[in-house]
Amino acid sequence: MFDKKTKSLIKLYKLHINSHKTLYKSFNFSYKSQKYKLDDILSEIIYVSRTGISWRMIKSDIHWNTIYKVFAKLNSYNIFKLTYVDLLKKYTNKNKNKLKYVYTDTSIISNKYGIDKVKRNKYCRNKKVSKISIITLSNGIPFNVKLYSGNRNDGFIFMDHVEDNLINIDKKNIKIFMADKGYDSMKIKNYLIKNNINYLIPQNKRNIKNNSKIINMTPKDKIKYKKRIKVENMFQKIKSFRRLNIRYDKYSENYMSFLWLGLSHIIMNI
Repeated sequence: MFDKKTKSLIKLYKLHINSHKTLYKSFNFSYKSQKYKLDDILSEIIYVSRTGISWRMIKSDIHWNTIYKVFAKLNSYNIFKLTYVDLLKKYTNKNKNKLKYVYTDTSIISNKYGIDKVKRNKYCRNKKVSKISIITLSNGIPFNVKLYSGNRNDGFIFMDHVEDNLINIDKKNIKIFMADKGYDSMKIKNYLIKNNINYLIPQNKRNIKNNSKIINMTPKDKIKYKKRIKVENMFQKIKSFRRLNIRYDKYSENYMSFLWLGLSHIIMNI
């Protein structure tokens, strides 16, 4: 049995599904071939995201192939992403002060069966992996999410998707942008200066040959920088969904659907 928040999330999915005429017809028993309720199928999809089991391992009255086909169909209409974006808009409208601090980071996703957006990473025993990159609000809720190949540099990733936000973000509300040493590059700093955004990024000492040029953070900056733990906590929450901790999905679109599903569940429980 699922809690009230999960049931509410299923209702939101159904609202988006009902807004599409073609999808609505597929699940309102207008076809004789329809045997199962949409609620039951969505419950099984959520169960897969939480446990990480394969589709074939589902123990249900509904055949696993039926559940997967519904998942693929909803994925093709971006139902999971649209639901998260809708929740994010409602959340930011109620919490406009959450843009005071903005954080970004990436996290390695071990790959099992993925064939796209996977590359070898020398820091992961040269295995083929993927990377999730997120840019978050002050409490760690992502307003910018993308999946990349595992060999991509963090600096390149940031510059690639910094403008590709899920919702409209007023940069004037951002007071401080925080990131780790991997984002210590002039391109990133120039971009932030151009947009009148203060930044707090520790120097990467590997880029500095003369030790006298190293600038250490002030005690106040160190206290502020500790808040960046929120983005690390968010990755921990994301990876609590076993389907997201290891990439079992062949195509990145399917993995991202599970990611939107997991993020929707996280934002519902805040």
